[in-house]
Parts: sequence; structure tokens; C-alpha cells
Amino acid sequence: MIPIIEQAQKYSDRIAIIDAQGQHTYQDLLLGSYLIAHHLLNLKSNWKDKCVAFMAVQTADYIKM
Repeated sequence: MIPIIEQAQKYSDRIAIIDAQGQHTYQDLLLGSYLIAHHLLNLKSNWKDKCVAFMAVQTADYIKM
């Protein structure tokens, strides 16, 4: 597993970021990241060797990506 994911899981109940929308735990970020990945994978079945670009305001949503 990716070390940064392991660390986020280890401290899942701790506050990871505070933005204009409030406090977000590591679990919030992991779940959001999972949901984004799941949505992208459902859009296209073969992402091997593909690049994905995104634009986002610097909030917790940016971190999830």
C-alpha cells in the first residue's frame, strides 16, 4: 500500500485540514478520494497509461484529488 494512505488510515479520526467549509479528517479525505477514483473508473474501463487533469479551488476537495 502507498505509505501516505497507510498514514492517513492510521490517523483517520484526526483533523487533516481546515478550510472555509470546516474541519476535515483523514477519513473524510480518504473517502472523498475513493469516490473520485471510483467515479473516474466507472467512466472508462481502461485507464492504463492515461493521464487525468483536474482543476479545483484549494479546499479539502483539492486534497481529495
